Amino acid sequence: MALPKVTYGTYNYGEYARPTAIKYKGGLGEGIAQGLAKGVSSYMEAKEEKKQFVKKVDTEVVKERARFGDALDIAAGSKFAEGENKKFIKQMKEDYGNAYRQWRLGNISAEEYEKTRSGLMGDLRNIASVKDQAMGALQLDIKEEDVRNTTNDLLRSERRDGFGKGLYLLGRDKDNNLTYTVETSGGAQTYVGMKILNDEKFFLPSLKYDNSVNASFNSAAPNLLKLLAGTKPEYHTETVKGGYKYDTIDFDKHGAEIKASLMSSPNFTNILNDKTFDAKAYYEDNLGNLDKGNTYTGSAKQEEEIRQALADEVIQNAKINNISFNKRALPASPKEKINSATVAINNSVLNPVDFYNSHIYQSPHLEDGAEPTDTPGIIKLKTYSEDGTLIPTTMDLRKKAVFAKFVGYIGKKHPSVDGRSNEVRDAVANINLDELHKKFMDSLPKEKKSENSDIQNQFGVSPEMAKAIGDNLKLSNENNDFSQQK
Repeated sequence: MALPKVTYGTYNYGEYARPTAIKYKGGLGEGIAQGLAKGVSSYMEAKEEKKQFVKKVDTEVVKERARFGDALDIAAGSKFAEGENKKFIKQMKEDYGNAYRQWRLGNISAEEYEKTRSGLMGDLRNIASVKDQAMGALQLDIKEEDVRNTTNDLLRSERRDGFGKGLYLLGRDKDNNLTYTVETSGGAQTYVGMKILNDEKFFLPSLKYDNSVNASFNSAAPNLLKLLAGTKPEYHTETVKGGYKYDTIDFDKHGAEIKASLMSSPNFTNILNDKTFDAKAYYEDNLGNLDKGNTYTGSAKQEEEIRQALADEVIQNAKINNISFNKRALPASPKEKINSATVAINNSVLNPVDFYNSHIYQSPHLEDGAEPTDTPGIIKLKTYSEDGTLIPTTMDLRKKAVFAKFVGYIGKKHPSVDGRSNEVRDAVANINLDELHKKFMDSLPKEKKSENSDIQNQFGVSPEMAKAIGDNLKLSNENNDFSQQK
């Protein structure tokens, strides 16, 4: 039996073939859907807001870090921010910016942020203060040879030099305190910043004592000399210098007595009491005791050693600057007196009036003295007799006999050569009067020769007649001169 034949027809599936979305008409299902949609939208908005906030905070961080960084760079200075220190300072800037960022983003509390910020600001001030302290010490002119030879002072000097050259490292200790490590002759030394600031001599070595800064020491020697010159004639001795005799202080003969007198005077104790005097430095450095291992303790023995040494220094300064006083001329020898009289007489004849008035005549009468006349070589002397009568005397020194009288008068009256001495009389007696008179005559101004003096002498006529004759001769010569065109 054959199977029936099956044929495919067309079937209309209707709504089943094209399903539509379910539509809720209120109720629980529709509310859930709407809530999910709003949640996604809020999340996206919050994410964007946070992104913008972080961006804003990062901008603030850049500004805050720059503000702190600028202040830190100024505090450290160029010399104090090189090499490894530059990296350290850069990290401080990063730490400051990160702390600000974490606080603004809410990752740390305000208290935590303030603690970090305050610590970094304190480090900034520490760096600035240490730098200023070091730079202040570097501005002082301190020479290595002037530094006291003690362990602490040599170390201070090395720290000063190290900071001046930038040879130190910034760091932190286990308690996060800012530290400075400096190379010294004893190896690297690390110091907490606050310890440096609390030690005002950290970069300042003590200097060896110098007497020249002690005003009382500087005045001690001059005061001693003045005192000895004025009140201690028993310590004087005579000396000759430059043709004169002086008194001076004899330290060689009276040194011990002078020293004892000095040490018992305020002039000496003022040195010890001067605010600049440093007994410890003087004993250890100036007297070389530190090199011998002897330190200053202030014992009576040490104090006396200081006193003796200071007194010796004052005496030595006084000897070097010893003064000469009571200047007086040396007694002249007979030969010197003769020479002095001769020179005085020779010089006087060249200007007898001035020489007479300034060197010879001494009288209570103001009108006394010598005066010139209109004729060179003739002078007037105004003298008084014993009864007070004025006696004017005219002396024509051109005449040798009168000149000789004047020379004798000079030899008798000249105060500088003592006219009553035998030496002066010998000087006058030995004068070559002819040479001296010639010297005087040569010093007189020459008389101008008259134009007609030859005519006057030839014919023995008066000057007026000689002039008339001369004029006629001159006119006659002009009329007979055929070289001139008429």
